[in-house]
Amino acid sequence: MGLKLKQKLILFYLIFFLASVLAFAFILFPGKEAATHLSSVLTANYSPLQIDIKRISPEFPLGLSLENPSVVLNGKTRIETDCLDVRFNTSSVLKKQKRINIQAGFYGGILTGSMNVSEIEPGFISDMELLLSEVKINDFKYKTDLTDILLNLELAGDYEYFETKDKKEPGKGGFQIRNFSAAMKDSLFNKIGFPLVDFSSVKIEFIQTKNRISLTQCFAQGSIINVKLAGDIDVDSSLETTLLNLRGVILPDSKQLSRFVQIASPGQVGMDSAKEGIRFNISGTLGKPRISL
Repeated sequence: MGLKLKQKLILFYLIFFLASVLAFAFILFPGKEAATHLSSVLTANYSPLQIDIKRISPEFPLGLSLENPSVVLNGKTRIETDCLDVRFNTSSVLKKQKRINIQAGFYGGILTGSMNVSEIEPGFISDMELLLSEVKINDFKYKTDLTDILLNLELAGDYEYFETKDKKEPGKGGFQIRNFSAAMKDSLFNKIGFPLVDFSSVKIEFIQTKNRISLTQCFAQGSIINVKLAGDIDVDSSLETTLLNLRGVILPDSKQLSRFVQIASPGQVGMDSAKEGIRFNISGTLGKPRISL
């Protein structure tokens, strides 16, 4: 047997051995156990979120597929995804900054994104980009002390931020919402004869610094009212105690403006609502919001 043939045989057996090891690693991967462990770790680190992952499967060449991950907010509201794929960028494997790409099936739409994670400080994410498209949410239930809400909407959006050891740029993002409707019980809208509020389009732009989200633009156009809104949302470790400090105006071109004039505060009675609209405030917390005209 010639030398070259021996070298080829050795190479063949080496490749066969490595392929066998990888195959057994994929077949014998403890998917349920890994999912249970990761769910516990994430829930412990991001309380009061309860994170549940059904199963984890390895993906070739450097990735993981999470089956039906879900998040429960404060033990009440569940947000579910169909799947979540996490992949390392192969060109960054030997670098200190690891590039991670993600893709998730989310309420019929797709969430895609990427981030750089430090090898030295695993919790340090230097930059992030997320893109959300074609999400359709139907009959999503959200409960507060003020009212129970049933939401329907179509959603798209984006978010990005950049950070170094010396400087952190504010996160920036936006959402575009279509065909929004919210059916509520015992709400302000019910008191003036509307079983639900609907908006054909909503455009939101925001910046995020630490735990504060500042709405720089929010314009909603609907069959009942047209609204502009701005202000701050101070995110707490518990979403129910997240503080709201928002100011808005029901615009003069709203089709049902006269209904709201009837319940406006005495301070707005002397105003020309046909020209200036009706101002309102949203305060309190996400769990106990307060709306005043």
